Amino acid sequence: MLMYDRRLDAIIAVAECGSFNQAARRLHLSATALIKQVTGFENEYGLTLFARSSNGVRLTTSGQALIEDAKDLIR
Repeated sequence: MLMYDRRLDAIIAVAECGSFNQAARRLHLSATALIKQVTGFENEYGLTLFARSSNGVRLTTSGQALIEDAKDLIR
């Protein structure tokens, strides 16, 4: 079962924006701080949530499943 973790807000913002920079602006964080939050979450749970490229990010299959559960949890 997924428990609320404040980093979920960051992950959802990145998924919705498709970019760490845009999500950081939305959340009033530095891009570095946001990337550290997401990477820390990925490392802690052994997941890869985003496929990263020079054109932005997109959710992996694991990321899509997490986002669905996280949105339900936050509601």
